Amino acid sequence: MTRRNSPGSMAVLLLALLPMPSIFSKSSKADQHQRKIDADTLNDVFELIFAPLQDVAHTRIASDYTDRQVQPCFPILSTWIADYMDNLALHGLQTNAYPKVLGQKYPSDRWLPSDTSKNPTSPVNHPSTTMPPQKTGYLTEFEKAQIVALRKKEISFSEIGELLHRPKSTVQTFHNRFQKRGDANTLPKPGRPKIITIRTCHRLVRESKKARHQTLSELCNDVAPHASLDTFKRALASVNIKKWRARKRALLKDEDAVKRLAWAMEYKNWTKEDFEGVIFSDECMVEKSKDPKGIWVFRTPEEKWHKDCIHGVTKGAGIKLMVWACIWGRNKGPLIPIFEKSVDRFVYIGVLEDGLVDVWQEVEDTVGDPIFQQDGAKIHTARDTMAWFAENHIQVMEWPPNSPDLNPIEHCWKRVKEKLHQRFPNIHKTKGGPDTVRKHLAEALNQVWAQDIEGEFLEKLWESLPNRVAAVLDARGWYTKY
Repeated sequence: MTRRNSPGSMAVLLLALLPMPSIFSKSSKADQHQRKIDADTLNDVFELIFAPLQDVAHTRIASDYTDRQVQPCFPILSTWIADYMDNLALHGLQTNAYPKVLGQKYPSDRWLPSDTSKNPTSPVNHPSTTMPPQKTGYLTEFEKAQIVALRKKEISFSEIGELLHRPKSTVQTFHNRFQKRGDANTLPKPGRPKIITIRTCHRLVRESKKARHQTLSELCNDVAPHASLDTFKRALASVNIKKWRARKRALLKDEDAVKRLAWAMEYKNWTKEDFEGVIFSDECMVEKSKDPKGIWVFRTPEEKWHKDCIHGVTKGAGIKLMVWACIWGRNKGPLIPIFEKSVDRFVYIGVLEDGLVDVWQEVEDTVGDPIFQQDGAKIHTARDTMAWFAENHIQVMEWPPNSPDLNPIEHCWKRVKEKLHQRFPNIHKTKGGPDTVRKHLAEALNQVWAQDIEGEFLEKLWESLPNRVAAVLDARGWYTKY
């Protein structure tokens, strides 16, 4: 770059970053031969890079300026930078960001500029200046120059590929094309240019993560209104991003995440054997006509509204039954149906007397030092309930709020509901009043609990407990996959 009519003293354009010749500690025939190879290589590199500028330096270039005048300009060689560590520090260059000359070696007695100890017993070796491996991408101008220069020295394509960390086929293809065309420049890609540039694609990814709930149209209008929605979909798909249905989880607040993280920190060193004595409990509401898997039928497209292909639903909520159960290790307690319409602390204490007391004694006899887990529902933490725990010498685990993902019994409820409609596909047709239906539902649920919640299934849930704790730690107290 220059000023008008004369070389510009401050107008500098870095055309190439060239290596320095190798440094040798001994004078030998091998060193002299290597010096000659390095000198010839540098000479060829200089010739390839600066040959096109020779004629221009004499004839000048006609350039247009803002005042609509055409003035002659000419380029000059402005400066050079060596690739030694002192020059790196002087010019603020990054290490491993510049090429390496053939056979270049640094003696171990060289020092970094910041080293002031000058202690000969602890030399500082230079970082490796080898170009990082590049499996894809275009050849750089310096790599092209190296390939041409090294082929003149009759160095094989394989050796050049190893030096440049490029496949042999890449080196050979470029050199054959260079000999055929006599030009090292890469031809432009055929076809229409991409509507979304790499820079726009990066911005697209950033904006999509800033506001994940916005629509694709809103994102398109904000980033690149000229592009179509299909173009945006392809651009996002190239980085493995697309619009997903948000997963439903219990809503967590900041204070909930803090408590979850504190709980995970307390139990992070527990193994599955430590969790064997923890009795996990929970309640579940089961509706007779609500199949979690949905109803599937065989039909043709024309039979969409056939009466046999319709799953009829009643208006309003169906008849429901609440049940309570507990599990520990590979074992389970009884399933207790709750027929009361309103469940308060006294009803809950009655459920604990029927379902927990015997289980607590069994765990204490087999494992020792049991702990009872329950969530933070008001009837669970009421004063009368806590007094009952103290009276029966039952230790209760501190449980973080909104954490069903940490309770393995939640998976039991999902399985119970699925198996209920598999074993009793016509249970939604049960006739009778609410009390009769709830009694029939309780019998069916007890049968499913006894036959389909087996030890192997419970053991997998038990073994997952350390992984659940680790997942909360990784998420810093927020949502997990469980």
